[in-house]
This record gives sequence, structure tokens and C-alpha cells, in this order.
Amino acid sequence: MSRRKKRQGHGPRRHRLRRPARLASARDWMASGARVTIRTYAKWFGLDRYTAYDELTMLGVPLSSGDLQWATRPPPVPKADRDHGEPGSSDGRLPPGWIEWGGEPIFPVGFTSGGCPYGLFAWQLDEHEGAETFGADWDLLRQQWRPPGEESMETARPTITDTLQQFLSEQSARLSPRTLASYQEVVYLLTESLDGEGYMALYPDETAFWEPLWRQDSRANSFCNIFGPDKIVDHTERFLGDFLVDTVGATRGLVASAATVTKKLAAWLEEHGYSDPADTRAAIGLAGNAARVLPRAQELGESLNELSDKTKPEAGDEEFDELHVKIARLAPGKMWFAGSRGEIGPLLVPREVSDLAEVGWSISNLVLARRSGGRWRLLQAGSVYAL
Repeated sequence: MSRRKKRQGHGPRRHRLRRPARLASARDWMASGARVTIRTYAKWFGLDRYTAYDELTMLGVPLSSGDLQWATRPPPVPKADRDHGEPGSSDGRLPPGWIEWGGEPIFPVGFTSGGCPYGLFAWQLDEHEGAETFGADWDLLRQQWRPPGEESMETARPTITDTLQQFLSEQSARLSPRTLASYQEVVYLLTESLDGEGYMALYPDETAFWEPLWRQDSRANSFCNIFGPDKIVDHTERFLGDFLVDTVGATRGLVASAATVTKKLAAWLEEHGYSDPADTRAAIGLAGNAARVLPRAQELGESLNELSDKTKPEAGDEEFDELHVKIARLAPGKMWFAGSRGEIGPLLVPREVSDLAEVGWSISNLVLARRSGGRWRLLQAGSVYAL
């Protein structure tokens, strides 16, 4: 695929989520104890307040009577009126609050210090949202303002594979054989992660281009052999989090090596023009945080599993079984969890175990049990996710 001009006003990744993923992210955000209002929800996800009202209603969040002003979106401006534009509007065809930036319509929720808007782009709207916002013009606007990547597709030059080989080749001149072997291991795992999970972040048109090629020859047309280095930095969180924790079961030493190599790679990609400074800073910050918290999260997971091995279910137990929970509160020797059925706890643990944890971390496959009115006991705990 040829390199494309990077969109201005890219914004945080959460501003690019579609509704199903956004609702799932919002549930986790609220489970952390954050105070969520229409204003904070709209700002956090880069939405207008009408959409924020709709989604908070879906999520069952109690809203005040003053929030009713956002319950009904005003009708789209008639085409005849929009053709004349509005004073100060960059494009008279757009509904109130929308502007055109870099050839794309955006509903800005703020501006960078350099004056670039960030917020909700029209291509992020689904069919219902787009028709509701733009009315009868939605089909026409979809053709004129297409998401990044809808131009003609072809295999990238260089590909991710080419880029990572170049990175290792340049590092080999300065690294000892032992350190180079560590870099090679991390780059191999990053390639595996991108080939196995990178497609999850593709735009629909990119998927439509790549999937038939992959079905023809999954090895020759793997993700890393088709797409370019612009996909690498955005994959940092998934690689350091889910992939290393769940798929690889990485040791603490490997996690530390992966964080070091990821930071070096992100800086190298920027130096070679494959990543912009904002994305690089985000990736380096994420890698630095991973080096700090992932070993502790691994130790917490091991400690919880050791505790669960000492506990057995008993007849008449009340069980709490969740595929995914957040650590909601902590006190010395105590942990509370938040899941789909609300908060539960405390679970009594040794002080050294609770000291490892942080509020907001996630735990998979948690099973607690207790006798009626008794203390909760830990029967099972899966992986701990700190990113």
C-alpha cells in the first residue's frame, strides 16, 4: 500500500472508536470510579453532546433534568440554507458546529496550541449517526469525504517487514551480540503480534483490500508483508499489553526488554519519517509505563494464583464469577472489584499482595466464593492487565 498523507487532527485513539467499541470502553472507564457527565463523556470520546446523551442513556447512566436539552438533535440545516454558508463557517454545507479541516468534516471539541482541531470526524459516524446528523446529504457526503485509505490500494513500500529488518540492521552496528539477540527476539514477537492481531485496527477498506490477498497466501501476504511502518506505533499498546501478557506469557525480563526495544523503535521510526512526534511520544510513554507496571502486574497475578491454589469451593457457596473485572478500591490487605454486577469485596489478601495492585487494573476470569454473610475467598484469577 502506498504511503498516504497523514490526517491532521488525528487526536487520541479513543476519538476514533466506533460505537460498539466506544460503549465497551465507556463501561471500563465508569467502572474505574470516574464521574461521568454528558460534558466529560463528549470531551473524552470526541463526540457532540447529543451523541453523548444517547450513549449514556444506553449505558444506563442517570442524567439530570438539565441534560434533556441534549435529548433531541436539531434537524439538519436545509440544503438551500447551507449553500449560502454561515458567517465564520468554513463550509456552508455543514450542520452547525461542524467545520472542514484538511478536506474532511470534523465536529471539534477543542484545538491544539497550534490551532489544529480535534474531535469527531464524519467518517467515524455509522449509518444511523451519519443520516441523523447530515440528513439527506449523507450519501453524497460519504462519497466526497471518505476515511483515510479509501484511495487506490497497493502493497506498501517499504513494508513492515522491510522496516523492521532495516531497524535491526542499523542496531547491529552498535549492539553487543547478546543485546542484539534480545532485540531480535522482541522484533520477532512484535511481527507475530502484528501478523496475528494488527488487522483489528484496519479501516474497512484496508480489510477489503488485504483479506483476499491473505486468503490466497497467508504467509506471503501476511499483515507485515502488505502494510507499511505507519501501522507499527499504533500497535504498541496491544503488543505490550494483551500479546505479551496472554499470548506469550512473557517473563519479567522479556517485558523489560520489550519496553526498551519498543521505545528505541518508536524513536527510530520518527527519525525515518514513519511516525509523527505525537504518536512517538505516546508510544515511548506507554513503553515506559509498561516497564514500570507490567512486572508488578505479573507478580500480582502469580500471587493471586498462589492464593487461589490454597482455596477450594465448598457446598452452599455463593459465587461471584466474572470474565473481566476492574480493581475498584484498595486498602492494606483488602481488594474490591467492579464488574457487570457492581462492586464486590473486600477480598482479604496479604498486605504485600494488595501493595502490588493499582486501582483501574483489570483481572480476567475472577471467581470468588463465600458462605452466606461470610468473607469472600479467592477460587480463581486469570491474567492481570495493567495497560
